[in-house]
Amino acid sequence: MSQQMPTQEQVQEQREKQAEMEEQKKEMLKKICTAEALDRIGRIQVVKPEKAMEIENTLLHMAMSGKLEAQITDEALKKMLAQEANQSTVQMKRRDIMDDDDW
Repeated sequence: MSQQMPTQEQVQEQREKQAEMEEQKKEMLKKICTAEALDRIGRIQVVKPEKAMEIENTLLHMAMSGKLEAQITDEALKKMLAQEANQSTVQMKRRDIMDDDDW
């Protein structure tokens, strides 16, 4: 099986599709979030792009499944982020140096 490299036209077409999908995503977010909430997501994106994408996808999923009753305000977004932070705490258990089996 030989895989062919995509042609320049195919690469350009894929980029256009990706840009169009990104534009649709932004338009939907504008409809379901207030300007302040979008601003907060934008600031998160500067620091943690993957986290911002996760938030955007969560909001879009909630909107598509009908779980949003009104526009997401900055306060509602803060509450959502706080709940998520409380749920995803990581506990690390340190070993006592004298318990190490390598001694």
